[in-house]
Amino acid sequence: PLETLPAEIGDLANLQELSIIGVPLKTLPAELGKLSRLTRLNIRKADHQRLRTYIEQLPNLEIRYIPN
Repeated sequence: PLETLPAEIGDLANLQELSIIGVPLKTLPAELGKLSRLTRLNIRKADHQRLRTYIEQLPNLEIRYIPN
């Protein structure tokens, strides 16, 4: 299974919303912080604990928790 997003996600300069649902990610790439237009991240509530360290590094994002 996919454990992280590819670094190429940093090439999506106009990305405004990203949904990470149904994929058990263990990390978020640092390139996510370079997406200046990204305003919303949708994740499963169950993934919050595992991704908390990475989410805290993106303070300008609105985090929307999707029920499990």
